[in-house]
Amino acid sequence: MHDASSTWPLLAVAVALTGACLDVENGGRRGIERAAVCDFQARCGYIGASETAACARAESYGRLPFLDGLALGRESSGYSTSAAIAAGRLAIDPQREAACLEALTVGDCGATDISSCFGMYRGRVAAGRSCLDDHECVAGLCAVATADGSLWSGDPGCAGTCVGPVALGAACGALVVPGCGNDAFCDPMTLVCTPRSAEGEACGAGGNVSDCVFGLVCNDAGVCEGPPGPGQACSAILGMSRCEAGLRCVADTCVPLGKDGEACELNALGGLAGLGGLAGLGSGPCEPGLYCDASLAQCRRLHADGEACAAAFVCTDRHPCVGLRVDGASVDAPVLATGVCGPWGDVGSACDPLATVTACPGDMRCDAGASVCVRREVPEVPLGGACDAATDATPSDRCAEGACDAATGRCTLICESPL
Repeated sequence: MHDASSTWPLLAVAVALTGACLDVENGGRRGIERAAVCDFQARCGYIGASETAACARAESYGRLPFLDGLALGRESSGYSTSAAIAAGRLAIDPQREAACLEALTVGDCGATDISSCFGMYRGRVAAGRSCLDDHECVAGLCAVATADGSLWSGDPGCAGTCVGPVALGAACGALVVPGCGNDAFCDPMTLVCTPRSAEGEACGAGGNVSDCVFGLVCNDAGVCEGPPGPGQACSAILGMSRCEAGLRCVADTCVPLGKDGEACELNALGGLAGLGGLAGLGSGPCEPGLYCDASLAQCRRLHADGEACAAAFVCTDRHPCVGLRVDGASVDAPVLATGVCGPWGDVGSACDPLATVTACPGDMRCDAGASVCVRREVPEVPLGGACDAATDATPSDRCAEGACDAATGRCTLICESPL
């Protein structure tokens, strides 16, 4: 059966995150950031506690689940954040850095706000100047010219030139690099960069409801407006509430988040198939510290360690519902066996390979033969190391960075488009 204990960290990152904070800098400042991230991963079930030290010194830590979107702050053979800072290509925002570290150190695993980690490193390289990573550029991206003359954003460490965003009125699209600026969007009908609509202006042409200025929403009348407040009319897209923060959309009206015992309804992204509960997406339609019980359609408090649980992600601090078994892959799939809320395990921890949820961290699996948590294969071959192009030909191969070059049989950075 599917081991869901490795799934919620990935979902939590997709929704909460993901910015950039880590690594080693002059005098160890980056080391403090890296240690905070690795400790957070161990505390919140991304890795085992025994792996914390290896995480803090591994070149390939950017491949770990929690860090996939936080791979800017790195010290490896391919790219060095410390060197970029020393060379003046990157700067640090100390306030955002401090807030990021605090969130990673003391934040609840189920509700940690790491928005401060976004933009903690700020680019200082102007358009037209040399760069080694997108984040080094003041705007746009670090573009590498390919053989056909097009631009490509390669791996961190690929030498390129900072290029600003596509100008208003210029062609855009999925294969056009770079994209439109923050004040524009790529119109799906014309494929040109078009200004975002301001409050009170028309939106939603061609079914595009994300063409308003950031912070505004496109209402049902096709007009950009601020998120509706308490008691105001609302609607939902893909089941996600479009009310202002702290409210939910019920019967087309914005109302406060549900209290313990009040009625609730999981939105389209609030239930993980076959697992019920809230798949690492915070409290959803309920107040913090509660979850929406799909079987009762009520808000209930999260369960403490040692308490019985009948859905994934309903335990305090996002601990696993160890031993939970469900039958099927739907949100309302019948529960075959309830579990018990408990802490995350580690390498060698006992587990039930038939359970839908185990205590194995995200980078481990429950071995069916030994019934213990074992590590999944982690990319570990450094740049320049030997690899087998027949099996290691994709960026997600055994290379810690880049991919296996078929011509040389060595791990190398991807600096040109593979298309």
